[in-house]
Parts: sequence; structure tokens; C-alpha cells
Amino acid sequence: MFIYLKKTIDGIAHLIRAENPIIQYIRQFKDLVLKPILWLCAKLGITPTMITAIGLFFGLFSFKFLFTHYGLFVVFMTLSAFCDLLDGSFARYSNQSSTFGHKFDFMVDHILMILLVVALSIFTQQIFWCAGALLFSTVLFFNHRIGSPLKIPAGRQTIFIPAACALPELGLALLFLYAIILALLLAKEMFYPLQSLPLQGNTTCKHKSPVLNLLEMV
Repeated sequence: MFIYLKKTIDGIAHLIRAENPIIQYIRQFKDLVLKPILWLCAKLGITPTMITAIGLFFGLFSFKFLFTHYGLFVVFMTLSAFCDLLDGSFARYSNQSSTFGHKFDFMVDHILMILLVVALSIFTQQIFWCAGALLFSTVLFFNHRIGSPLKIPAGRQTIFIPAACALPELGLALLFLYAIILALLLAKEMFYPLQSLPLQGNTTCKHKSPVLNLLEMV
């Protein structure tokens, strides 16, 4: 049973590692689909940080309609999610990637995800789901702080997609389950990291245990 569980966790970890060719292919496909929009943004002189800021505005503005007009809430939150999808692609397209932009995008995702969980918890009158926001927030921060190679997708989409289908309770439950799975993956990656990951050709990518990275910061 333990061996089967370990193999399952290893398989999931392989799928969401930052160096995984599948992750890279999905990113390249997304950039290709968005290329006309990216070209237009470049012509208009828009920066990736501006797109992230617009996404933050749409996300915050959407909460105005949560209790009065659920349809408008979904519309503005969808625009916010699209901006979140666009900013990273545009940063790569325009060669404007920066440490500030990465941290700002991380902060916006973090803030909107927590606010979304809290707002939907109040909306559905299931306040205990706020624990899901706290757990996911902790996992995201810890993963980011120790420099783990795991590529954790934004949790905002995990909860928003069901909410957009008028199933906010399902979104809250999925995020809570998602946070638990990510916590297990991160714990496994810290103490028993995968030593190498096959990449294209015969090359492999090796990394040091994030625990050692964390100890070096102390």
C-alpha cells in the first residue's frame, strides 16, 4: 500500500515539475494561440505588469456583484482569469520578464484566490471552507519560498471554473482537496526529492533537496 502510494505521488510530482516537457509544451501552445492578442498588446505599448494590474482590478471589481448579480460576477472574474493567463505569455513574447513582474503576479494570484474563497464561503454560508484558503495559501508561499521545482498551477482557476458553472460549493471542496494533495506533494518533495527528471533527448535535470535550500537561508 505504501509503495503504491509513493509511486502515485512520484507520478503526480513528475507531471507538475517545472522542467516537465508536458508543462513546457502546454505553455508553448498557449503562447501560440494567444499570439495575435500578444502582438496587439505590444503595438499598444502595454506591459505585462499593466495586464496583471488590470486583472487585479477586474478580480476585485467582480466581488461587487457576487451578492447582487452572479452573472456579472462571473464575467468580471473571467476577465481577471484571462489577464492572469495573458500576462506571463506576453512577458515571454516581449522579453519583459522580470523578478518584480513575477512577484507581483504571484501576489495578485494569492490575494484574489484568498478573497474568492472567503467571499464564496460567505455566499454559500459554509465558512469552514476558509480553511482551504489558509492551507492553499500556506502551501503556495512555502513552495515559492524554498524554491521547489514543483510547478503549482494557480488555485484560483480550480475554484473559479466550478463557481462559473453555478457550483461554488464544488469549487470550494475541490480547492480544499487540491490543497491537501499539494501539501503532501510538497512534503514528499522536500524530504525525498526526485533526483532526476528525463528531458528531451538523453539529458536529465537534477536538483538539490529543497530542505537543503531552506537550511541555507537560515
